[in-house]
Amino acid sequence: MHYAATKAAVETMTVGLAQEVAREGIRVNAVAPGMVETGLHEAAGLPDRLERLAPGIPLGRAGRPEEIAEAVLWAALPSVVVRHRLGTHRGRRALKVVHRL
Repeated sequence: MHYAATKAAVETMTVGLAQEVAREGIRVNAVAPGMVETGLHEAAGLPDRLERLAPGIPLGRAGRPEEIAEAVLWAALPSVVVRHRLGTHRGRRALKVVHRL
């Protein structure tokens, strides 16, 4: 429940903030990575979690940290993309990206 509420809050904040500051030349986008290959699952006592959930992921595998970094870099590039939520893999987390044009 806490996770879902936080995710919804970040997505709502992304939309609201983008609308509020767009005329000042500031773009606000979000990157929402899904399952990512990190030590988090193993540390939580679920070392096989990524393997178990991989069949439900469109690419058949968890994302890699460098792939998420590429998505963040793309979202930060100067462009006309504003108020966009870039989901990567399964969209389980959101990271706010703010960029001044």
